[in-house]
Amino acid sequence: MGASSGTYEEISAFLKSRDPQKRAKLIDALLMSPGHVSTMFNYWCDTLRARDQLAENVRGDFYLHYLKESIRTNKPYD
Repeated sequence: MGASSGTYEEISAFLKSRDPQKRAKLIDALLMSPGHVSTMFNYWCDTLRARDQLAENVRGDFYLHYLKESIRTNKPYD
């Protein structure tokens, strides 16, 4: 399914499906989408005030990569 809204074909296939797990599968697909990862990454970067330059001569891109990968792999908060 696309990043924002589904195509007519995707929506139609979902509505016609008799799979009892169709809702759970759709949620999983949406959570794994690049759009979700990007949105959550932006949210957490704003919340944590994450930047690619943390201080003079201190790079933050490793931290940004860690955040994005943690979101992508659904890493628990603890």
